[in-house]
Parts: sequence; structure tokens; C-alpha cells
Amino acid sequence: MEIFFAPVQFFLMHPERIAVLAALFFVASLGSFVAGRRAAPTAIASVGWAMCAIWELFCKNQGYNIRVDLMLVVPLLFVLTGWGFISLFQPQNAESIDGDGF
Repeated sequence: MEIFFAPVQFFLMHPERIAVLAALFFVASLGSFVAGRRAAPTAIASVGWAMCAIWELFCKNQGYNIRVDLMLVVPLLFVLTGWGFISLFQPQNAESIDGDGF
């Protein structure tokens, strides 16, 4: 389990770092939308990380140090982050050229 949670250690109890990552995904989703590419995966990842920042701020203010919630939150964030990151590098296909960015 230590290897699984190692990438998240940088963000634990630091909601400001999580908010920066959410902002980066938001900027990436805006860039994808302006470029006419699928923006939904990066937008969803941005919302996921923003919600995580709010939750982490709450946990930090309450002084929670035993975090069972991370067993659900971390895998979900890994999936959202991977999906959003991979979508940035996927070539645009004919079905996504309908102009709505999704």
C-alpha cells in the first residue's frame, strides 16, 4: 500500500497544492475547448481535484490524521487524472469535430 499512496503524499494536508493541480487541469480543459478538442475529460479531472482540495481543507481544519477516505478518493483521482492527461494527447477524430468541444 505504501507504493500506492506515495504519489499522493505530496498533496496530503496541503489543499493549496491540490488547488494548483485543479487549476492546471482547468486551464488544459479551456485550451482543449478553444482548440476544438474534447474538453470533458480534463474538465472532469479539474472538478475532481477541486472537490478534493475542498475536502482536504476541511480535513486539515478538523485535524483528521487517520484517513480511511483516501482508499476511495485516491483511486478515483488516479483514474480521473489519467483520463484527463491521456485525452490531452489523443488525436482529434471525426466524431469530435461537431464544434461543442466534448
